[in-house]
Amino acid sequence: MTGRDSIVLTITGVERAASGKSVTVSATLKNSGTKGFFGISAYGGTDASIKGRMHSLAGATLTDTAHNMRYYVLRDTAGGCLCSTALRALKSGETVPVFAQFPAPPASVRSVDFQLPTFPNATIPLGAAR
Repeated sequence: MTGRDSIVLTITGVERAASGKSVTVSATLKNSGTKGFFGISAYGGTDASIKGRMHSLAGATLTDTAHNMRYYVLRDTAGGCLCSTALRALKSGETVPVFAQFPAPPASVRSVDFQLPTFPNATIPLGAAR
């Protein structure tokens, strides 16, 4: 998916935890533009209660359209997201790995929509717990 300023998000993996209680989405962010990208803070979302959200993927969500449910990034006991944090500006051509962990939809759900601010939605497959 291509977001603003030629930033490309490529989902590289989607995995349900063996417990079946969480889903981890792995991806890369690449600056395919010719200038540095300083808009990382948009990916943190608008929930000010998430500690350190401004330079993270805390704004990512999964949507189970079959059950009309939205899942937000999990948080640790200190209020931080279980996602990539301390993201910084991306130089032209630079690629960084990122991840976000969510509560898992019911085991019967086989696909969800992944959303990250400034990017279009992407439908991604969900397998069974491993």
